[in-house]
Amino acid sequence: MEEYEPKISYPEALFAGALLFLLPDLIEIAMAFLFGDSWFLTDLFAFPGEQLYLYLKGVKGVYALIGNVLELIPFLGDLPLRTITFIITVWVDHHPKISEKTEMLGRVVKS
Repeated sequence: MEEYEPKISYPEALFAGALLFLLPDLIEIAMAFLFGDSWFLTDLFAFPGEQLYLYLKGVKGVYALIGNVLELIPFLGDLPLRTITFIITVWVDHHPKISEKTEMLGRVVKS
């Protein structure tokens, strides 16, 4: 039986996650403390880069997309949702059985 090879390795997830997901969240938290809100500035720059990265890696970025949409909600977007959903995306990438079950659940919900 062929062994599954994840599309995002853990070292790559640490490096890319720190630059593309954690850094914008930290900037957003700092802006929330300093100015009260980030005015969607980090979302404007981080969202396309994150989705492009996941697309180029061949990973379904559904969880990261959900996190980015939740970032647009005022005050809720100040939480590190972007980083949390990236961690979920990497975890699902490394556990394909979970991915199969969520896709099956999605098909059941649609019908």
